[in-house]
Amino acid sequence: MAIMLLGCETARAETDNNSEVMTLETAKKAVYTSIANSRSMDTFTDDGSAFDPQKFHPYSYYSKVFQVVADGEWTTEDGRVWSVKGLRISLLQFGNSTAGGFEYNLDVYFDGKNYILSGDYYSAAQWKYLYTDRGSHEIENPEWSVCKYLTISPQLLDD
Repeated sequence: MAIMLLGCETARAETDNNSEVMTLETAKKAVYTSIANSRSMDTFTDDGSAFDPQKFHPYSYYSKVFQVVADGEWTTEDGRVWSVKGLRISLLQFGNSTAGGFEYNLDVYFDGKNYILSGDYYSAAQWKYLYTDRGSHEIENPEWSVCKYLTISPQLLDD
């Protein structure tokens, strides 16, 4: 069963050879920062209709929002685009990390100005229901105009 989050749509990361090389640590920071901001209730505009990048939290904030349950498999061909498959997180507000959460499959690259993410995620109230009609939801290719948390400024990665 596929659903859209806030009407988000875009294509997976497509880069040219001008995108910059980054380390695995930097890729993880960008992904964790993006996820934390997408799951924080205080990153919206005052009317709650959209994300407000001025309210985004830095990388160090992610540990207040979620815990990594499974690191997933991180790969890159040239250090320009990093991909993660199977990154599992559990939101801290729901307590028990063994119960369920979100699994992400994402690409991240640096365009010279910002870190750009794309991909999809699945959620399940219990991990055993992941990828089933009973508890799994997929979001494909979020759109920046709605999902501004997919564009992360380098300043947010500072500890």
